[in-house]
Amino acid sequence: MAVGEIVTTKFIWLLDEVEIVGVVHNIEGDSFDVEPDFNYRHVISYMRGNNPLPWLSVTTPGLLHCETYVIDPSRINRTDPWRLPTKPDQPFKVKLQQGGTRDLVEGDHVRVVGRWVIDHHPEFCSKPETLDPPEPTRCRDRGWLRVGQCHAEFHPFAWDDISLAEELPPTGTRSLTLSLAAPIHEEQYLGGWKWFANEIAGVAGKVFIADDLSNYHETVSAAVTISAPSIPVSWSEVWRKLVFKETVLRIGTGLTVDQVRAITPRTDGIDVNATVSARRRPGRRASIYDPANNQSIFQARYDVSWTLVGARISCVNKPIREDPDQPIHSVGGLLPDGTRWRLTLAEAIRLLKRGHSFYVEEPAGDRVAVEIARSRWDNEYLKTVADYEEPNNLLALPECPR
Repeated sequence: MAVGEIVTTKFIWLLDEVEIVGVVHNIEGDSFDVEPDFNYRHVISYMRGNNPLPWLSVTTPGLLHCETYVIDPSRINRTDPWRLPTKPDQPFKVKLQQGGTRDLVEGDHVRVVGRWVIDHHPEFCSKPETLDPPEPTRCRDRGWLRVGQCHAEFHPFAWDDISLAEELPPTGTRSLTLSLAAPIHEEQYLGGWKWFANEIAGVAGKVFIADDLSNYHETVSAAVTISAPSIPVSWSEVWRKLVFKETVLRIGTGLTVDQVRAITPRTDGIDVNATVSARRRPGRRASIYDPANNQSIFQARYDVSWTLVGARISCVNKPIREDPDQPIHSVGGLLPDGTRWRLTLAEAIRLLKRGHSFYVEEPAGDRVAVEIARSRWDNEYLKTVADYEEPNNLLALPECPR
């Protein structure tokens, strides 16, 4: 058994602008709880105090508690300014993908962003005695000493930016912000004269560390899967290529991205595995104050989407239409949902060589394939398969919007 650092403030800062997506529970006043989706479970998975929350029944799922009021600087160990005041006395609103808002209701599947902290309420040892049947205590005794649980929460969170996690269109971008911080501590000796023996022993308010370190996580990990939006079966003629982007938002001092995470592309998305290990000092454990000092943290956003190209060419770009020696510069068309696509001549030729088919259909019902040809100067260009009609099918198409 080890006695860790004294917790000098009620809240320990882990990271700002942390994202979580999940199902809403327990809306009350300026707070509610979120049951995280799989990709966000790591935000609470290291805390027994969230599985369940200390004041809820042991039968409830793991939840992240979210509160809106801005913490007084004296109660937290990092005082970055928060971008919002305390929420006005009004219902929570959720943003809709098609625009507008409505009142938030329990069961909504939402995205929430907030300040990720550890809150210290070790005195929450069990549900009130009125619970029938009574539940086991959440605290544990170490001889005469008493230890209780801490829990993670968003405090505060962006109450003006709650959005529904709705299905994306095929042309959309799926984004995920991954956040890690270490170490994570789960338990604390009761302080504030809530347990007399702790005060006498000089451990009141300090972190409790089990011999096997099962409640003190100096290394934390997350494994997430980010898939591009679904493509309808009816879009069978549309060529697709997976595109993803990583934007590192925060990384601990002295760490490199390749030390922290690995990205594995899949046919329809990416897998990201990230691990952060807090730095031990000679003869001591890693400090609970490391994240606030930019140590052992990692936060990155991942954007995954498709490059989509249709089969029907319905417009072209050629600066001087009357010049027979000047090739078409680019071709374009519409996806089934009306979204425009456009390729340069070289890109279209490369796609044809890879097996993608293009065609022109002017007038409707008169489909003519597009093929690669060579000019007398041995340059590759596009033309329609000879159909003995004038004008040329491609040159008869309108200009693509720029």
